[in-house]
Order: sequence, then C-alpha cells, then structure tokens
Amino acid sequence: MNDCPLKFQQINEIIGDTTFSDETLINVKSRIDRLLCTVNNVKELTEKLYNEFVQNPDIQSLLTDLVSISETFRGLDAEEFTSLIKENIDKIEQYSRDKEKENFRSLYKSANDDIEALKIQMQLRDKLKKKYGKVI
Repeated sequence: MNDCPLKFQQINEIIGDTTFSDETLINVKSRIDRLLCTVNNVKELTEKLYNEFVQNPDIQSLLTDLVSISETFRGLDAEEFTSLIKENIDKIEQYSRDKEKENFRSLYKSANDDIEALKIQMQLRDKLKKKYGKVI
C-alpha cells in the first residue's frame, strides 16, 4: 500500500518468524525481504516483484490478489494496521495448527497396524514435548 502508516521494517518486525506453509507465499516473502533494501516505496517494490516473477503467471496472479487485498487496509492508522496484521498472523498460525492436527488424524486413521499407529503416537508425543517441554 502506498499510504501505509508503517514502514517496511516495522511490518517485517510484526510479521517476525511467522511461518508460511504455502511455497508460493514463502517464495514471495523471501523475494520481498531481499528487495526491501533496494526500493524506496511500495510502487517500486510491486514493479520489481512483477519483474522478478515475469515467467511465473501463478505468482503474478498472487501478487495481483495481494495488491487488491491491500486496498482493504487503506485509511487505517498505525494501531489498526498493526492489529489487523496480528489478527492475520493468528489466523495463519491457527490454520497451520489445524492442518497439522488433521494430518495426524489422517495418518492415525490410515495406520495399517498397531506398530504404525504407535509410531504416529510417538511422533505426536515428541511434537508435544518440543512445544510444551513435557507431555501434558
């Protein structure tokens, strides 16, 4: 957005270590991170991104969608903008957690025997240990 109340660096700090699961979004965010030092404004960043992905119509379509979506952020003050970014990050993280839960459920249901089911349970236990430091 051209009239964004936050600077690129501020937005990057808010986003922090948010993990994107979609390869296309990962690729676009990575490219944005590399281009931030070489641009002066959003218009220049957008043009460079379109040029970077000139051979990839799927990413160009995504960029068009992102530019269009950014219009919903227009006119927000810095606090509202920050809050909206954080809400979207929360949704991305919740989606990732839900997808991971569903993946574990699916793997468990499709286990062919007790050994395979036990392996899946152990993976889940290890994941919980890593997240919480202990199994709840």
